[in-house]
Amino acid sequence: YKKNNININVYKLYEDGIINFTNSETNILGLSTNKNNKQYIEINYKNNIIDSITLIHEISHNCNLLLEGETQTRSLTTELIAYTEELIFIDYLIDKGYEDAKKFQNILLNSFKAKSFTASYWLKTYLLCNKYQDVTESIYIEEFPNNNDYQYIDILLDFDIKGRMSLKTALEILFYSVCSLHCYIEYKENTLSLEDIHIVHKTINTNLYKSLILLRIIKEDDFDYNTIQKNIENLKTLITKKELVQI
Repeated sequence: YKKNNININVYKLYEDGIINFTNSETNILGLSTNKNNKQYIEINYKNNIIDSITLIHEISHNCNLLLEGETQTRSLTTELIAYTEELIFIDYLIDKGYEDAKKFQNILLNSFKAKSFTASYWLKTYLLCNKYQDVTESIYIEEFPNNNDYQYIDILLDFDIKGRMSLKTALEILFYSVCSLHCYIEYKENTLSLEDIHIVHKTINTNLYKSLILLRIIKEDDFDYNTIQKNIENLKTLITKKELVQI
C-alpha cells in the first residue's frame, strides 16, 4: 500500500478490532461485513501465505463496504476490484520469492477460466430456454453461429439449471472473472494504477458507468449495447492467454 501511495494502515485496522483472525474448519477463507454498524473483517487463519492474500482481498471489500444495505452497482463491482488487488498482491509475493503464491496464482487463474466459461454457457442456456422453452443443437447453432461449443451446453443440461445458478450470480461471476483479469493486465502494462483502482472504491456504490471508465473497461464515448457486447467477447479471450493461464 505504501509503495502505491494508498493510505491504508493494516496495523491500525487490527488494533481497532476491524481485522479479526479465527480458525474454523469451513472452506470460507475470509469475509468483510458489518456488525452493529461497525466494519468487520474476518480471516480464517491457516498459518500460510494464502492468509495474507485473503487479507488483501477482504480489505479491498472493506474499502467500499456500506454500513447498511447493498447496491446493485457494488454487488457487481466489489469482487472485480478485490480480485484485481489480489492478483497485483500475488505478483508482489512472487517477486519476494514465495513459491506458494505462484501456485495459488495458477489455481486462481484456472478458477477464473472455469467460472467464466461455465457462467457464459449457463447464460446462453438461460436465454435459449426463455426464448424457445428448449435447447437443441439446431437452436443453439442458429442463435450462436460463431460458437462451436454446443457440447458444453449439452453437459449443463444434465443439471437442474434453475437450482444451480441464478441469473444475477452468473452475471456477477462472468463480470468479475473476466474484468478483473482485464484490470490486472492494464496494471501490468502501466495504464492502470492501484491509486486509480482505489478511487473506484468511492464511486462503485453510486455510478457503475464512471467506475468502468476509471477501470479502463470501457471508454467514455463507447457506452452502447453493441460495443459492450463486443468488449465482453474480446475480454473473454484474455483468460485463455498463454502467459496467464497454465493448465
